[in-house]
Amino acid sequence: MTQKSTHDLAVIGMGMNGMLNAICLAGLKTASGKAVSVCIADKDPEPLKRFELDNRTIALSGFAKALLDELKVDIEAEPLGIIDYIYTFEKSTRPILEFAKEQNNNQPIGWIVKGRVLLNALYKKMQELDNIDIKNGCEITQLASTSDTAIINGGQISAELCVVCDGKASPSARLLGVKRYSHSYNQKSLSFVIEHETEHKNIAVEQFTPNGPFATLPLANSHQSGVVWSLNGSLADTLLAMPQRRLIMHLNEECKRLKNIGFVKQIVSNPRAYPLEISILAKMHCGRFYFAGDAYNAIHPVAGQAFNMGVKDAAMLKDAVQSHLSLGLDAGLKTCINEAANARIKHHLSLNIATHFLVKLYSNANPLTKLIRTAGLDVFNQFSTLKNLAFKNASGL
Repeated sequence: MTQKSTHDLAVIGMGMNGMLNAICLAGLKTASGKAVSVCIADKDPEPLKRFELDNRTIALSGFAKALLDELKVDIEAEPLGIIDYIYTFEKSTRPILEFAKEQNNNQPIGWIVKGRVLLNALYKKMQELDNIDIKNGCEITQLASTSDTAIINGGQISAELCVVCDGKASPSARLLGVKRYSHSYNQKSLSFVIEHETEHKNIAVEQFTPNGPFATLPLANSHQSGVVWSLNGSLADTLLAMPQRRLIMHLNEECKRLKNIGFVKQIVSNPRAYPLEISILAKMHCGRFYFAGDAYNAIHPVAGQAFNMGVKDAAMLKDAVQSHLSLGLDAGLKTCINEAANARIKHHLSLNIATHFLVKLYSNANPLTKLIRTAGLDVFNQFSTLKNLAFKNASGL
């Protein structure tokens, strides 16, 4: 017989967003000053093995970095990459859009952490917290809400509120009957690390091409960068199947116009492909279940904001739950869930519109469209007020 457990709060999904939410919630206290109990469940019996396969490079905004520091999540098992400058190119060697650390009081624009490092750091932090119950190998098959409880697997786990972070396919959303709206870009994102001949000088670069965006993210090693290369799905599959020597030739074709990293010398990590789509649930909560991160909303990586958006979800939920707990109220009350959702839905929608617009704009080869977008971005680049607003929004400020 499966042992049943009752907690104040629960989280489904042990990816970056799920673990971050568990750590945030574990820091909360009831009106009497008692630390809340948190349970996090995931179907994977050995998540650490999965973490080691994650070769993504994750861009952290200032807000995300500050929250991880506040929670004492040690993401510096390997030194972080630093972004001091961001250059956006189309065809010319002159950037059509630039952001610089001088716009941020000479502080970094962002930081780069390897996906496996971030995942392992979050898991280690959860293990350090006595009030987080980690349930690996727990497949979620039943979800239900009563007037005062979120019930998981027929009562195997129960809590006042359950945060769902089980990815963009979200089996939990399907179990709860929440509709998801999706649009496939028929693209895949190739993610890997390269070694290059020239120092990157803490410059992140994004180049828009007819096939999709090609981005390099500076790592701590000044001769290494993370690559996020969004391509037509069939082309991505073709490149993945190539011998490394031929793939490097294609990479150098993309890099030669950028001038900041020189020629690619080798591919350091095995490329992996991730299908790209935009998807969002019809609502952010259902009964006592609250959707966060890409379980609620998955976006194209063109703006590098997916994890940062999930961080804001976690922070806003943490504040809403704490305000209710401090008053001796139930964390799963609709007023609490609505407070968190209302603070986030507008930002999710605006970022969806912006990223979708960018992808469609730069996938259009029409000469008139190209002329208009280049001229428009050139004008935008000249107005420091507009650039500062865009920068603050991306940084979560």
